Amino acid sequence: MSDSTRTSQVPLVLCAWPGRWQLPTVDPFCLAVQTYLVFADVPWALYEAADPAISPSGELPVLKVDEREVLSGAESILRRLKALGIDLDTHLNNQEKAESVAYRALAEGTLHDAQLYEWFAVEENFVDVVRPFYSRISPLRTRYFLPIRMRTNARDRLSERCLSGSREYAPISEATVAAATPEDPDQVPVVLKQVRDCYAVLSAKLGEQTYFFGDRPSSLDAVVFGHLAIHLYADEFRQPKLRHMLIKDYPRLVAYCDRIRGQLQKAIPVAGASSVPGTSAPSKVQRLDKMPILPATLGAILALPAQQLFGRDGWRAVTAWWPWSASSTTAKKELTPEERDFARKRLWSILGGAAFMIGYVLWHGIISIDFESNEEEEEEEEEEEEEEAVEEEESKEEEEDDDGEERPPAYIDNPLLRSMLVGIPVAAEDDVEN
Repeated sequence: MSDSTRTSQVPLVLCAWPGRWQLPTVDPFCLAVQTYLVFADVPWALYEAADPAISPSGELPVLKVDEREVLSGAESILRRLKALGIDLDTHLNNQEKAESVAYRALAEGTLHDAQLYEWFAVEENFVDVVRPFYSRISPLRTRYFLPIRMRTNARDRLSERCLSGSREYAPISEATVAAATPEDPDQVPVVLKQVRDCYAVLSAKLGEQTYFFGDRPSSLDAVVFGHLAIHLYADEFRQPKLRHMLIKDYPRLVAYCDRIRGQLQKAIPVAGASSVPGTSAPSKVQRLDKMPILPATLGAILALPAQQLFGRDGWRAVTAWWPWSASSTTAKKELTPEERDFARKRLWSILGGAAFMIGYVLWHGIISIDFESNEEEEEEEEEEEEEEAVEEEESKEEEEDDDGEERPPAYIDNPLLRSMLVGIPVAAEDDVEN
C-alpha cells in the first residue's frame, strides 16, 4: 500500500495551538501547515493542543501520519507531506522552486523575528495580551511558567540576531515603540526596519497575482500567509506596529491575507461543528475534541494526566497505550510480529523515560531522600563518656585535697620552695647539708 493511498484512508491528524482573531491558530508555523493542507484539499483532522509537551521535540505543530509515525515542526511536516505525494510545488519550474526557497527563508527569518519582537519585547503587549492568553489556554502544570519560557526563548533569539537593541536584553516600553516612526530613523528598532523591507519585497513579488506564482497556490503562499496573518490580524495590542504598517503601506498584502483567510474559514469548521456553515457538503477538515493517541513519547505521557484526566477522556487514552489493557485485548490478538515488537519497544521507552525523570529529579535535588544513621547517636555517646571521665577526675582531685595533707605542685623541685608552700618549717642549711 502506497503512502498516498494510506493517507486517503486514514486522515492526517494535526495538533496545533488554538486560534484567535478569526484565525484557526495563533502560531505562524501551525498556520502555515494548516494553510498548506487546505490548499492541498486532502482530508485531515485538527486537534487544538495547548501543551507543546505532547510533541517529541517540545514544539508545535505535530502531525500524526499513522499509528507509528509522528512529526513535529513545520519544516519536517511540509517535507513529509511532499514525500506522501501532497506537493503544492509540482507546477513550479526549477527557477521558481529556487525563488520559493529564498522567499521562504526570508519569511521564516525576518517575519518571525518581527512577530517575536512585537509579542515578547514590547512590555505592554506581553503583559496585557500574550501572557494572559497562553496562561488561560495552558494546562495547570505549565500555566505559570510557559509564557515566561517562551519569552526567554524569544529574547535569546533576538539577542543572537542582534535585533533587540543590544546583546543584553531589555524590554521595550510602549513609549519607545510609539516613537519608532520612519521620520525618526535613529529610534526605529532594527527588526522593524528589516520587516518593512521584507514587506516591500513580498508586495513587489506578489504584484497583481492571486498567489506568488500565478493562479495556483504553492508552499510559499502557505508559509508567507502563516506569518503575515499573525502580523495583520493581531489587533488587541496597544501598539500593533506591524498591523498599522501593513494596512497603511501594503494594501496588496492585506488583500492577499483576506482572501486566504476566507478560504480557511470555509474549509476549517468552527469548534463543535462537523461541516462548513452555509454549505451542504461536509468539510474535509474534522475537528477533534479528544486528544489523539500519538506514538509513545515521554512528553505526551506526562501531558496526558494534567491535560485530559479532568473530563477529557484521559484514562481511556492512557489504557489504550498500555499493551495489556482490557480495551486493547482484541486488537492485541491480531498484532503482527512487527507491531508486537513496536509495542515492546514503546513500553521500554516509557519505562526508560520514567527512570530518567526520577533520576533527574533526585540528581538536581528537587526531591531529596535522607537516610537516618547512628553516627550522630554514637558521637553523642562518646561526648557523654568524655564528660563523665572528666567529672570523675575532678571528683578524685577534690577527695585528695580533703585528706588534710597539703601537697605542693609536682612541677616544683626545690625542697625549700616546696616546704614554704605547704607551711613546713625551713631547716637550717647545716641540717639540710647533713
